[in-house]
Amino acid sequence: MHMKCGNYTYVLLFCILLLGLQCRKHSEPPTALPPITQEGRNTFGFKMDGTLWVPYYRYNGYSQQHQCQELSNTVFSRDTSNTNPLPLSIFFSATRKINENDVSIFSIETPMGKGISGTGNKFDSLSFSFLSAHIYGYTHSSGLFEITKLDTANKIIAGVFEFTLYSSGGDSIRITEGRFDLKFNACKISK
Repeated sequence: MHMKCGNYTYVLLFCILLLGLQCRKHSEPPTALPPITQEGRNTFGFKMDGTLWVPYYRYNGYSQQHQCQELSNTVFSRDTSNTNPLPLSIFFSATRKINENDVSIFSIETPMGKGISGTGNKFDSLSFSFLSAHIYGYTHSSGLFEITKLDTANKIIAGVFEFTLYSSGGDSIRITEGRFDLKFNACKISK
């Protein structure tokens, strides 16, 4: 059976239309916390005053500026001689953008002069901040930030956390059920 060129054109147009519809599908914001893992899955999340907070930032594909907006981390050795990978400096940044009026950013970093050298509760070695469009900046007071896996060979850092963050005005937010499982220097974005 021979097909005429016109039939090929219809088949080709149908395939392009089908692919175009599939490309327009966008992920939806997460509805549950990621499981607690230690495999470098690039997951992060917690509950803030009992409400789910998991990074989500849909990338529109047009601007290079926002490619790592959802979840990024930088992990590097503080040893400039490169003889020992520890201690490590870390910077985690996670953004949740549901719409233009619902944007918040959570970040964790090792302050100048401090580093991470192993597993355990590293709360005193880190600084935390939370910013949002309708809630101003919060910083930490006390709590738990336990690194449960620090694997420099496979470049994985994982752990759990919970603490209370306070604003300069005295109000607070409670962070519970926090967990992260990240590859060093990861970048994640929803499409």
